Amino acid sequence: MLEEHWTSLFRPNFILKCSIKVRGIGYKAPGPEQFSQPFFAGIRIDKTDYIINENEALSIPIELTIPLSCFWRKGLDASVIEDIKQNDCLLNVLNGVPTYQKDESYCKNGVSNEGLIFQSEQCGIVFTHANWKETQYIRVTGASDGQINIADNIVYLRLFNDPEHVRPYLDSLKVWTGIHLTDIKVTIRDTDKAVLSAECISQNDPHFKTFGQRKYELQYRDGLTEGEYIMYTHSSLPLQVNAFFKRCKSGSNALCNCGVAVRSGDSLFVTNFCETELQNGERRTNNYIIQRLCDDQNLIVEENGNKYEIMLPSGTKVKFSHTTLNGKHTIDNIIIQPSSIDIGKINGLCSTFTGKNHQSLVPRGEFASTDPNIFAKSWKVADEIKDLTLFDPKGTLKQLEHSIQEYCTCKMLDTSYPHTNSDFSCNLSAAMKTCRRSKTLKSVYTATCATRVHFSKRSASRGIVEKTTDADKDDAPHIYPMTSESTVDESNQTSPEWSNGWTYDTARAFCTTSIYNAPAFGPCSKYVPYMDPEAYIENCILDIKYDGNSTWIKSTLEGFADVCLEKAHKLENLTKTNDTTSSGAEKSVFDIISESTCAENCSGHGKCENSVCNCTVGYYGSSCSSDAPPPPLIIRNAFEGECNTHERPCNKFRIPGSNFIDDSNLTCKFEHFKIIKNITTSIVVTEEIFEYPGIFRGSFFMNCELPEMRRKRSIDDQKFVEGYDISVSNNGQVFTEPLKIIIFDSLCFKCNFTVLLCDELVSNCIVLNDL
Repeated sequence: MLEEHWTSLFRPNFILKCSIKVRGIGYKAPGPEQFSQPFFAGIRIDKTDYIINENEALSIPIELTIPLSCFWRKGLDASVIEDIKQNDCLLNVLNGVPTYQKDESYCKNGVSNEGLIFQSEQCGIVFTHANWKETQYIRVTGASDGQINIADNIVYLRLFNDPEHVRPYLDSLKVWTGIHLTDIKVTIRDTDKAVLSAECISQNDPHFKTFGQRKYELQYRDGLTEGEYIMYTHSSLPLQVNAFFKRCKSGSNALCNCGVAVRSGDSLFVTNFCETELQNGERRTNNYIIQRLCDDQNLIVEENGNKYEIMLPSGTKVKFSHTTLNGKHTIDNIIIQPSSIDIGKINGLCSTFTGKNHQSLVPRGEFASTDPNIFAKSWKVADEIKDLTLFDPKGTLKQLEHSIQEYCTCKMLDTSYPHTNSDFSCNLSAAMKTCRRSKTLKSVYTATCATRVHFSKRSASRGIVEKTTDADKDDAPHIYPMTSESTVDESNQTSPEWSNGWTYDTARAFCTTSIYNAPAFGPCSKYVPYMDPEAYIENCILDIKYDGNSTWIKSTLEGFADVCLEKAHKLENLTKTNDTTSSGAEKSVFDIISESTCAENCSGHGKCENSVCNCTVGYYGSSCSSDAPPPPLIIRNAFEGECNTHERPCNKFRIPGSNFIDDSNLTCKFEHFKIIKNITTSIVVTEEIFEYPGIFRGSFFMNCELPEMRRKRSIDDQKFVEGYDISVSNNGQVFTEPLKIIIFDSLCFKCNFTVLLCDELVSNCIVLNDL
């Protein structure tokens, strides 16, 4: 079976491309005695030494120097002879990378260190009886590794013929079997330096910085309104990042990040903490992070405390963190780190990216730069581009039309010639391969793709399984439809004034001291290029002027540390260079930077890892500053107070809020009640009170799940509407005010949650019970 498989792979009408890479430092070519048929003279390679840049394509010409001759029995029918010429009289030459001198540090900064990526259908070349005089080409691309390397990457490419599995069919061609050619040296020069100074930032309340280092304010004035905006869109790949902005507080001209959504192909990741207004005028708050992995595009999500990183197949990273301020959950900073694949191909609120600093702000569909307000309004998801929304409750996505070059890699899984065990991967959409991660995402709900309307059908053919269980339905967050203002209140367009005793001078003094005393400032300023503290000081001053307080200083310091750490990830030399810490220990510069990017250095009661404090036992909070667990804070208008048993089991309930602490005595208290209908009113009858352990899901929500004995209700219970008053605690002693939820079957009852009045739908209930 294996022989048949390999033979069919490399027929002329069905050719796969593949690649394998190795760093060739200290390379010594193996001697010809190691191979059955060394260095065959019948194939010519004019050049065996190439130099290319990352993301640059290379075509290597290969020619035969002698005819590809075949013979067959006399008297065969002409059609049979023609079939032999087309399908049997052929020579397969594979390409791959020898397995000597492997680089063990395979995955760096979230990107696989492949070296060479092969273009579609180019894992080998085929010479036939008809085309043996024609030049064939091996087409490769220098893979970007997302790092500024210390030295060029050297990869050796080998062309060979495997005598066991791809030998020519005819006996007359046996002279061509078991051959290999002189290894081709490819030097890949780094191009990632162009992206080190570039990041797009939306820092609450949003102070924008584009990839070209242009700064502007996105505020509720001069024709700008709250709503959904496109931050990043790629011209040749189906990649898009949208953000949702809402007023930070009522009456304020300042807008705040409240939602971020990332699309890669048919896959979608959405974080939504935005308040919205329902059709009945009721204001509700979304409180969820959800992903739909609907195709084979890379959309890799990593969760670390309240921080998230989304890696796109272009190597682009989207990073954000969330927190609770003024009783609202919000997103601190949205940071988009481009890759070299993005150069010249992206646009949006982040503006174009040329690899150099530039100040232009070109509106969507235009060619000339304009002022920030006109530029920003052109990227609002409304009117003719309203179908580019990524915040549709049903997950509907506009079908994008992109012509994508497919790339492949091929790993050699053993070290023995002729490399008979290979792993093909031919679904890459960019000249790099991101590293897969299998870390469990506690707070991210993974939805099925069954509700999509305009998604492509590709996922079905690629083996994507779409199955929803009852447990999945109970885990699903409630998603409220998004609304945004379309007009601006012109009467509220005054510029903010200094308040609460603040002046420009006091604000600058406070912000400067805060930035310069931050743990990350010293090592980041010393070792990491393009870290501009003045930009963060200016944003801090504006925050104080807009809000009249220093509430956002934590967000500013966190943004500085996050950008510094991401730049440090790109600098390979920082992992090779050591320095001495204040305690006298010698560590790599990267480790010193990484350990300095947590708030308040974790107050001396925790370890800083990836900008998140892992507190020692007995300490709590984002900076490990508390020696007692704080009580949870509940966001009441984000709680769904009705549960329909016709749609889901109603055994598990999401409690939205903040300050939920893992590894504590997280407890749910249930006060069970029934609603009994009289002639004109309903009576609420309390049944029992009990406690059950809570389930930690993240800092912004937890689950309260009914014990097994409470799930087995009798048939008689269907005649009642029941419910619970649910309160929660971090220590099992101090509980929050309760949240009320009523549970009913919509086929049997029609309920008004506000007044707790339910009417029984008799005919429907009879049908239901008869079933």
